[in-house]
Amino acid sequence: MVRTENWKLILIPNPKGDLYELYDLESDPGETTNLYEELPGEVGKLLPMLEKWLARDPDRNSDRSAEEERALEALDPAARQQLEALGYIN
Repeated sequence: MVRTENWKLILIPNPKGDLYELYDLESDPGETTNLYEELPGEVGKLLPMLEKWLARDPDRNSDRSAEEERALEALDPAARQQLEALGYIN
């Protein structure tokens, strides 16, 4: 996620294809209306910032640690299913 004073662009990793959300924080502080499809110009300004930030993250493409795997295995199946549906884990 990257944020400026008025805008927030969120990347939601998803095995079927990443999802994006764009919010106008000035007119929609509750982030209820995703403007990603409607405002490609704003996306074009923020996406390079997001990509630059992600490129600096050494853990972005690394495998899960054994500790993380154990924690995921210990999750309640319903909780795991919800996290998967939200794209937090796959």
